[in-house]
Amino acid sequence: MPAVAKTFYVVQPFIRGKRGGLRAEQAIQAPSESAAILRAERMAESKAGVLVFSQTGDPEMGDFDEPVFLARLGDVPSQD
Repeated sequence: MPAVAKTFYVVQPFIRGKRGGLRAEQAIQAPSESAAILRAERMAESKAGVLVFSQTGDPEMGDFDEPVFLARLGDVPSQD
């Protein structure tokens, strides 16, 4: 049976740690790109930063493409 690829939309919020560094909080899955960006915009008001990305792959096989970054709001770690 062929693998079934699915695209996941993820909102990753960041907060400032006690020493001022960025720390990732629990990532949140969204049903669509627009829903993820809307949620990120709302979260950005109370977080140090928010990153939105999509990733396509087969969760059963654990095989995923590289993430595609859709939005960066506020302070987020470098993707270099």
